[in-house]
Amino acid sequence: MTSGDTFGITSTTRLVTFDRADSALDTAIAVTGLSAGETLVGLDVRAGGSPAGEIYALSSTGRLFTVNPTSGVATLKATLSADAGDATEPFAALSGTEFGVDFNPVGDRLRIVSDTGQNLRVDADTGATITDAPLASGASTRAGIHGAAYTNAFADACRTALYYIDSTTDQLLTTTDPNGGSITVVGALGVDASAASDLEIATAADGTNTGYAVLVVGGTPTSYQINLSTGAAASGSPVTRLDANELVRDTAIAAPTTAPIQARGDVYALTAANRLLSINSAAPAKVCTSAAITGQQSGENIVGIDVRPADGVLYALGSTGRLYSVDPATAALTVTWTLAANLGDSNPYTGLLGTEFGFDFNPGNDLVRVVSDAGENFRVFMDTGLVTTDTAPNPAGSVFGSAAYSNNFLSAGTASYYTIDSTTDSLQVIGRTSGNAINGDILNIGTLGADDVTSVGGFDIRGTNNLGLAAVTIGANTTSELFNVNLVTGAATRLATVAGGERVRGLAYATLPVATVIGLTGDNHLVTFKPLTPGTLDTDVAVTGLQGAEAIVGIDTRPSNGAVYALTDAGRLYTLDVATGALAGAVTLAANVLDLTVPFTALVGTRFGVDFSPLDDQLRVQSDTGQNLRVNVMTGEVITDGNLNPGTPQIVGTAFTNPYAGAAATTHYALDLAGNTLVRHTSVSGLLATVGAGFNAGTTFALEGGFDIAGGENGLPVAALVPTGATQSTLYRVNLGNGSLTSLGAIGTSTTVISALTVRLR
Repeated sequence: MTSGDTFGITSTTRLVTFDRADSALDTAIAVTGLSAGETLVGLDVRAGGSPAGEIYALSSTGRLFTVNPTSGVATLKATLSADAGDATEPFAALSGTEFGVDFNPVGDRLRIVSDTGQNLRVDADTGATITDAPLASGASTRAGIHGAAYTNAFADACRTALYYIDSTTDQLLTTTDPNGGSITVVGALGVDASAASDLEIATAADGTNTGYAVLVVGGTPTSYQINLSTGAAASGSPVTRLDANELVRDTAIAAPTTAPIQARGDVYALTAANRLLSINSAAPAKVCTSAAITGQQSGENIVGIDVRPADGVLYALGSTGRLYSVDPATAALTVTWTLAANLGDSNPYTGLLGTEFGFDFNPGNDLVRVVSDAGENFRVFMDTGLVTTDTAPNPAGSVFGSAAYSNNFLSAGTASYYTIDSTTDSLQVIGRTSGNAINGDILNIGTLGADDVTSVGGFDIRGTNNLGLAAVTIGANTTSELFNVNLVTGAATRLATVAGGERVRGLAYATLPVATVIGLTGDNHLVTFKPLTPGTLDTDVAVTGLQGAEAIVGIDTRPSNGAVYALTDAGRLYTLDVATGALAGAVTLAANVLDLTVPFTALVGTRFGVDFSPLDDQLRVQSDTGQNLRVNVMTGEVITDGNLNPGTPQIVGTAFTNPYAGAAATTHYALDLAGNTLVRHTSVSGLLATVGAGFNAGTTFALEGGFDIAGGENGLPVAALVPTGATQSTLYRVNLGNGSLTSLGAIGTSTTVISALTVRLR
């Protein structure tokens, strides 16, 4: 009898096969080699390992076996035991009755989850087990998980996503952080499944992933296809030829014989052999895509790459001084300019000097800055290819192999130019002391803390959180190591060796984040637009889900989860669907029982500013009457801080800098229309300090508007305000250094008035 395309383990410890399209058993054989009373609770095909493609099975006693698909003989591979480095909650035993078992194809670790919320990560060769955070939805442990599966289940996979099935709630679930255990709902299965279930995912040659599950529906084990986008179960086919009362406990699908096509990774890597790779920055040890660069001159090497924020195109610099655009799919080059000196330049450009180069676009002015290990420092105008030579990096002695601008996204107002010096193994920034990189002055930030860095092959900065990413060569190695780099301290954290086995000489994030302003209008609509084109609304939807006559008084994007929250004048907090305008999950504000000084009773004021602190995840609420609150958005508990002072500021917007998860520091600002000034919070007691001399002289505003900050290093602070006498809000860029405003344009139509806003960067 021919084996089917799917393996299964049953409740009677038989290894079976069947076809997903026709689920009658094709083969069935008893598994042997287990101890008395020991049963198998899960299995999967290991895409990696040596040899690759073996069937692994987990037993009820926490033992891992390989199973011969022909004979059914189970051979002990390892026994689960606590990983020596896991001191938080060392593994002791399996917990639960139903389990999901699946290999992560990228990390080659076995994920085990259970119906009690247990969440384990196992080295299948040694049995070393790390206990990860319990499966949870919000603050509640998620019981009822009976199946788990990763996408892209083949050995060369450079990325993967984890899904689960909960047959208690009949839902498909997923996570962006398998180790953290936080689960979100994809959608309802649409069938009523009993407790016994499983989940597996097949990857087609074109890279598409399809879920499959055997669910017990109406007492019958039935094979379903699972839509990973919606959760819907379809095409049910009963699994027949099982023995009486026998159930399928878990299934496994063999990896495809030919590696499927993979989507581009989130980072481009230029190699010394003139190849363009794309990798997954979270798991760089595997190549997502690879192509030889073509179109350069004979003998020419590509010495740097970067994605231009203004158009999203990948550009490359050749050693002959040619600037190219790059087709990411084929790595074919197209000449855009041959660099030439700007007329009248006192130190005209004559050619590239050096062997290693930093090449990066300034997101603020759209110029390319180039530095080299020979001391060059110049900028290139993209509309002409003309070069202006700036002051050489000083003091002399630093060796730059790469460089990158912070706030790497279109519409950023400020950006700093960072470099890594391989002579001192330090992160440095050019132009911070003088205020401009054209002056070449170097400020040392701090040492990387890595081993001896002999060269820096690539450096770029993520626009959403200003985390550096560097490819460096350590000692006499012939490959490159990828590190995250903290721009505040210079400290580097190793990720892995970059895939491909070659040295890297350029890095660039493939897709840059986009800033979108989300505004609430006076007629209760939610609109979105880009900061540089506020007159063009991308979306406009009515807000729905308000209770009674309540009105929204503030909105903000929560750094910890990216969700948009809305606060109403009735003291209720909702999550807000930006696409539909629908409000959900109301939480009512109430005084924290420990706040005995001035316990919260109600919101006081007509205009409010709301913003999340990226440090403590609390929502700060402030009003035009000086009210000053901190809110736990999970519980609604409120702590009342000291009234805003001095005087009675009229706050219409408040915002924290560095609004991203994991921020190490933040500064709290607000717009005070009583004094037409930007103010800075000096403490939770409400004391405010005025920034600069106030808004633009002679300009006053109606008591209406919003304020938010996106990106790190004060990258994009914007405010929507209505000039006195106008009927339309204007979007302004706010200078956090002196409090001045620069108009970016009127918002929407002639009657669009924004009463609250948040900026989402993703």
